[in-house]
Amino acid sequence: KRESWAVENARAAGLRLTEADLAEIAALPAARGSWD
Repeated sequence: KRESWAVENARAAGLRLTEADLAEIAALPAARGSWD
């Protein structure tokens, strides 16, 4: 399963995502698909 661009970018930037971060990312509007 491919992770969202936000998760990939955060990992690439060396950030540690918390459960709250993941929930916030998951709540982003579907328009984020335009970044794929």
